[in-house]
Amino acid sequence: MNNQDNWQQGLPLSDLQTQLDEGRGLSTRPYQGAWGYFLRMGPEMAYFSWFASRSEMLRYLVQVEILHAPTSLPDRPSYDDFVTELQAIAAAYEQNEDAQQACAAFNACFPDFALEWLGSYAELLKGETEFAQQMHQLFGATGQIHADNHPAFADFLESHGI
Repeated sequence: MNNQDNWQQGLPLSDLQTQLDEGRGLSTRPYQGAWGYFLRMGPEMAYFSWFASRSEMLRYLVQVEILHAPTSLPDRPSYDDFVTELQAIAAAYEQNEDAQQACAAFNACFPDFALEWLGSYAELLKGETEFAQQMHQLFGATGQIHADNHPAFADFLESHGI
């Protein structure tokens, strides 16, 4: 496993700032093979974030996303402690692939955010979870999203929230 695949390896402070400023590897539009999550930050802001791999998604979620709530993490030791806690939750998700359990654990650990869903774009297209079914319903579809509707569904997800 190379260092890029090891999402648990800590990022240096300079890389954290670059990731926060530039969102390198982050996309707001889903694509085939992408992994992502839907995060709510208060009643008026929510968004999807998409990544090329589950490892990239977990790294961003655990190490970078939390920087959007700086008042909860006043210093580097607080940040490091919190990342260690989140890494355990993410590692459990990586092992058991129970997204609902992972979301509940993240939310219990970090009340500034509401992680409503995480998984692959393929899972979201299938519509097998309650969250995916809600997205399909809001999009105007029932059941699995068929290939001819993928571009329109991706457009919908990109603009959903915020």
